Amino acid sequence: MELIVIIWGPEVAASLILGTFFLSLFLILSVASFFYLKRANKLPKVFYRRNKGLHDPSSCFFR
Repeated sequence: MELIVIIWGPEVAASLILGTFFLSLFLILSVASFFYLKRANKLPKVFYRRNKGLHDPSSCFFR
């Protein structure tokens, strides 16, 4: 374990942690903003479903 610390150093560990943090933050915020815009009807029509599903859900098992 000490060999990894000597080769990499604390700068590499800090940049990996910060990079992982910012990547996770970007993904969480992008998904949250997508669902916020979808709820506010601000997205293009391609993101909205036309049919809401079958009226009889049991019929899909027998097809």
